[in-house]
Amino acid sequence: MVDTNTSSIQLDINRHRAPHITRRSRSSPGSSVQVGTARQCGTPHARHAGKRPQPWRSFRHPTGLHATHGDFAMNAGPVCRRSIPAVRRFVRHLRHLSTIAGFIAAGLVPAATAAEPPADPLIIAETRVVHSAILGQDRRISVYLPRMGTGSNENGPFPVLYLLDGERQLPLVAGQIDYLSKINLSMPQMIVVGIDTNGYDRLHDLTPTHSDRADPDSPIVTGPSSPTRTSGGGEIFLRFLGEELVPYVDRHYRTAPFKVLAGHSLGGLLTVHALLRQPRMFDAYVAISPSLWWDDESLILGAGPYLGSGRLAGKRLFLSISGEGGKFHDGLARFDGLLKAHASSGLAFRYREYPDETHASGPVAAYYDAWKFLFPAWLSPTTDDTPQKTDAFYAEQSRRYGYRIVPPEGIVNGRGYAALRSGRAADALGFFRMNIANYPGSANAFDSLGDAYVQSGAASRAMACYRRALALAPSSEDTRRKLVRLKDSGGTADASGCDPEGSGTHGTPAAHVPSRAIRR
Repeated sequence: MVDTNTSSIQLDINRHRAPHITRRSRSSPGSSVQVGTARQCGTPHARHAGKRPQPWRSFRHPTGLHATHGDFAMNAGPVCRRSIPAVRRFVRHLRHLSTIAGFIAAGLVPAATAAEPPADPLIIAETRVVHSAILGQDRRISVYLPRMGTGSNENGPFPVLYLLDGERQLPLVAGQIDYLSKINLSMPQMIVVGIDTNGYDRLHDLTPTHSDRADPDSPIVTGPSSPTRTSGGGEIFLRFLGEELVPYVDRHYRTAPFKVLAGHSLGGLLTVHALLRQPRMFDAYVAISPSLWWDDESLILGAGPYLGSGRLAGKRLFLSISGEGGKFHDGLARFDGLLKAHASSGLAFRYREYPDETHASGPVAAYYDAWKFLFPAWLSPTTDDTPQKTDAFYAEQSRRYGYRIVPPEGIVNGRGYAALRSGRAADALGFFRMNIANYPGSANAFDSLGDAYVQSGAASRAMACYRRALALAPSSEDTRRKLVRLKDSGGTADASGCDPEGSGTHGTPAAHVPSRAIRR
């Protein structure tokens, strides 16, 4: 698979602007108000016979107003009697402009200012076009990367969510993950790979078998005119995912081994099919309103042997249905019963119904419940107010998901200062030492440890930490001021360094790598 192009998906957040209503007149050195373009003055006077119209000739009206064709100005000039109607239009425009000015003054219309800088777009994903030898075509993917901020682990690695119908689903799903992982800390940060189907043969890609029915209640239609004539290419599409796309993402991004496949509608159908037929490809599967009615429920009818094979042990499946009703709902209910009958398979699953939602709105609630199911520990009330409890929590999550999850620097730093404010100096030192062990290239980690030493009365150690922070971030004026203040009070830096005894006592040091999840 070859990467042929990279661009970005962005949310345009440019501010609304008032219409541009001021311009310098082309007929006058003074300023004018452009409110429209009057007709050219095609004068009938004999002296102009056979000549081109004079678009910039102007006239003086007895009222004293002056106008030029194309712009309106307040200057004198020769009269063009045919342009009297332009004055009437000018007066009407002046009234209109006075109304706009009133709205601007009232704050109802935002006034544009020359000094206002252009607004920057909010980038939510980067898009890449990759070539698939298996499919014999270029495919477009959109990749959301965890953004830096409070609670962020800038080093990775990150688990990966592969999202079918990415052009529709990615803004919703990436927004939820970004918010929950960074603000509420309700789930780990993840890379989201949206796999576009718009512009491709979606029916071919997302259906594992061929069917002559386009929906649960439609008649069978065969032949060249059948709307489902290209269906049944899901197995080939799964080969593309497993053999080409997943290795491509692993090469280009800092990925963890934990992988999730998610899809809605026909995407949900392929997701359940992948769980049954290719359980080793992903660790968890999220199927929102899956079209299990497809091909007269052939997936449900053939699921028994796969559920009893023992190959699903340790896998996770989230299923949901909205208010579709009819055969759509009945198939999901039967499959839920089949899963319960094979409880010994070792598959962890959850089935949710949202009867008040539609097929289109259901994913909003369902994806959120899926994250709660896949990452339950993150949503539990936490009392990890000591370094030991924090270490234990992330060690348990690392064991559960199969990769080392580093305590995020921002979370640990916040807990350290909370301990410092409550007088628990030993815990504060433990938290800040944890960050130094996990993020040895972070100036903030050394600066924070210096603050803890100041409060503990160890000024010489604090100075050594501040010096280390300045070596990593020479432009930090706040750290420099704190170091100068200690020097002025007669302090000297500890010759043995910032923290020769405690560094590394909490957590396992992680290699420092550049920011973001992109491999360099």
